[in-house]
Amino acid sequence: MPPSCPYKKTSNSYAKNTNLIGTTVVEQVLDLRKPLHLAKSCFLHRLNLLDIPFAQMVNLYGKKSTFNEGWNLKWTPEYELKVAEAAPFGNTVESACFGYIQSKMQEQNMNLPALSKLLSKVFLAQLPDLMSHILRVLKQQSAVTKDVLNMMGSIPDLIGLIRYKDVRQTDSEQVTKVVYALLPRLMVNLPAACVNINGDLAEETFQLLLKNNTAIQLIEKESYKETWNDTLIKLTNMDMVHTKISAAVARILYESNVFTVQDLEQRMGLALSPANKAIDAATWLEGFLHGTGLLLIHNPSLFKILDDWVKQLQEDNFTELVPLLRRAITHYSRPERRQLGELAKNIKNIGTKKANTIAINEEDLNMENVKKTFPILKQYLGIE
Repeated sequence: MPPSCPYKKTSNSYAKNTNLIGTTVVEQVLDLRKPLHLAKSCFLHRLNLLDIPFAQMVNLYGKKSTFNEGWNLKWTPEYELKVAEAAPFGNTVESACFGYIQSKMQEQNMNLPALSKLLSKVFLAQLPDLMSHILRVLKQQSAVTKDVLNMMGSIPDLIGLIRYKDVRQTDSEQVTKVVYALLPRLMVNLPAACVNINGDLAEETFQLLLKNNTAIQLIEKESYKETWNDTLIKLTNMDMVHTKISAAVARILYESNVFTVQDLEQRMGLALSPANKAIDAATWLEGFLHGTGLLLIHNPSLFKILDDWVKQLQEDNFTELVPLLRRAITHYSRPERRQLGELAKNIKNIGTKKANTIAINEEDLNMENVKKTFPILKQYLGIE
């Protein structure tokens, strides 16, 4: 692609040129609802499939619509060599992509997660023939694999393709069939994969479990969500499941309205019992406290169980476990940490008749946005 590429000079009102160390960079936002913009997006994704990084996707601050894509476009002379290297695979960009990716798949012997990520890239490039080829390989591997981590590593990407089918106007029926074939096998094999595993494997399983739970909540068939919850309930009732995973599952089931606060209190009380090793209790907390701090803020009884456990720690255990607890809550937002601090100050009032109220400072809120809700609230409440 020569320096006179049409993307260098664009009439798009969203694009602007910036000089960075003598190299021209074009920032461009594409609206995928417009046919021309969608065609540009497909072309840029196809170049990336050929490992010609002329265009790099960027985050769009202030534009959260799935119909928008942000790109940084920069042409350098070495890309001409990459174009020449891709030429033997096809006479057009589309045919070159098919030949190049097919060759890459044969060389690397990709597993399910790698194939799913590759399929996501091909999906964005709108190459139906190449998608069909990858899906055939994906189906073959998914039919024989017993590796739970491989299944868990592929499902979120595949569900993502189904979710964004309307944006790309691409047929995702075959992807849906693969997902619905993989999910039952994952649910059958997941409990056994969480038993008697070491710390590193437990951490990987923990992260994949959270991603899969988020993805499964997006699928249309409620029956799969119910079966997923049944699988998680089975996990909580099994012995020898890693404590971090067991804690994460308990919280997921609460957030899915399967467990009650009383269920969490019972499990938290058992996990933080003085009879258990302090390190095991801290590991349980690390899994339980993932996500936001709202669980503790809105359920002070859980916070009190945590507070009582911290109080009974021996000095040497306390010094050892504080970094773990800090790591567990470091991702909480500043207002959440402040409200947890207020809970700690009023810990004596938890469980008494005194109302446990948490003060929220105006500096924690965007008052302009708050005022925008007033007309809607008045309408709901019937206030003129």
